Amino acid sequence: ERAALYVVPAYGSLSEATGGCDGQTHLNRMEAAASALRTSPWFKAAPRRHLLLASTLPEDRNALGALGELAATSGAVALCADSRSCARGFQRRVVIPPLPLPPLATLAVQLQTARQMCGAAAARRRPTSLFFRGLHAKSHEAQELRARLWTLRQLPGAAVKFTRGGSASLEPDTRRWLVAQGWSGGSAVPFNAYAYARAALRSDFCVVVRGDGQNAGRMLVDAVAAGCVPLVIGDKTVLPFRKRQGGPLPYADFTVGVDELEYMRYPAETVRKALEEAAPRLPQLRAALLAARERLLLGYGDAPLRYNMSLARGADTLLRAVGQLICPRNPASLSSCIGEQAGTGATVFF
Repeated sequence: ERAALYVVPAYGSLSEATGGCDGQTHLNRMEAAASALRTSPWFKAAPRRHLLLASTLPEDRNALGALGELAATSGAVALCADSRSCARGFQRRVVIPPLPLPPLATLAVQLQTARQMCGAAAARRRPTSLFFRGLHAKSHEAQELRARLWTLRQLPGAAVKFTRGGSASLEPDTRRWLVAQGWSGGSAVPFNAYAYARAALRSDFCVVVRGDGQNAGRMLVDAVAAGCVPLVIGDKTVLPFRKRQGGPLPYADFTVGVDELEYMRYPAETVRKALEEAAPRLPQLRAALLAARERLLLGYGDAPLRYNMSLARGADTLLRAVGQLICPRNPASLSSCIGEQAGTGATVFF
């Protein structure tokens, strides 16, 4: 009764992917969840303080069904990994960073990277100077942005490759530009999570470039988890929790930015200059990256079951972001704000 926030533990995409089971369809399960929520005394009293995981996959048809309709019309807060993939109808949304790749989220990797980013070890260079593995995008703008990455292969120590599974067709001018740079359609490699993780852990800087959406996506959290300094290309990339109360995460302290206009004109030269200027600051960048990791990552660990995540301190940052939405006047003191709204001294998060 004294909880400030209520989390609705429903996983719509998983339910839809499961399909029929024991005579129940996905939509039946969502209707049952909606009925249970509708009768909840806490939902009746404070529907706008309920949080719901509302990210959907491209293949989802109606991931939340009746549950999503009830939560959206009641003013619940949707937690989404990308603003473009949020379930329909929600007016109140918080974009959260995705979890890192499972091989990068283990406690062993966290300890390994922490040792590499502290003390004298922070100045040691890794075998790879710059790392990128990713898809071709679908939109023309994103295709043009990512196509320029191909020229970064000429930088000393760089490991830049496109992976299979992206857009089936590139825009003609994008394809012509890539072919002129020595690219061929058969140069893409299969994506493998373990190979990706190993490569990121061996790299000083990891490219973070937007795709069809504006969000940094998993590239950012994977880089942070690997102790690889994010090289953020372009000013339009949306970084998570940038508007968090008390100031944004100090991205300037642990990332390197690349001007998009200069990058589009002279990609290799612009990135080379950025890396050369950042190299002397690598120990400071890594120390700040280690501190930011604690505030950005939402989960870690692989016990008791493989890939079973535990909450990390980034969950506190998420609650602050939700607080900013619910109590914009004083989000740093959410329990006080909730207490004023509910007439109680609510202090417990659930």
